[in-house]
Amino acid sequence: MKFTVTEDNIINGEHLDSKQCPVALAIRDVFPRKGEILVSLSYILIGTKYYKTPLKVRKFIDKFDGFILEGRINPFTFELPIDEGEYNPWNVT
Repeated sequence: MKFTVTEDNIINGEHLDSKQCPVALAIRDVFPRKGEILVSLSYILIGTKYYKTPLKVRKFIDKFDGFILEGRINPFTFELPIDEGEYNPWNVT
């Protein structure tokens, strides 16, 4: 499934906040009633399902949170394998 981080998500997103960052806001735009949405460098939680954070999202987080200080922060699109099951960062079945 594709998600788009918009200019509004970037403007309204909170730095260093895994629940209110632009990526979390973009996911919430698609799933407004999905429960908890949390974005980290290693995983994305949507409701009760975990997905591995794509490289494109990890690079965006580093830039947005100020770890990479060069270049403009632009809107972008990323995909998560929503239909392919869940990712469990603790390898618990």
